[in-house]
Amino acid sequence: MVYAYAAITEGAGYVNFTPSLGASFPAALELAELRKTVTCGKDGKTGETLMKTVLAPMFALRNFRTGRGSICRGAVMSRQTA
Repeated sequence: MVYAYAAITEGAGYVNFTPSLGASFPAALELAELRKTVTCGKDGKTGETLMKTVLAPMFALRNFRTGRGSICRGAVMSRQTA
């Protein structure tokens, strides 16, 4: 909501691509109308929710590293050398 407010008050358009409230509440929509700016979106179906609720906890339980030297990076490298 902070990013939405900042964009709207500056007169910039705001696109919500995550499954969060963003600018889809009455006060933000009214402000956007007053500032003559555009807001849109609810969820781009990016998989963010799946990652946060299912995969990230699973990785933590299995002690997978997610970052430099991560399991994912190693898997990609092993496919290239195979």
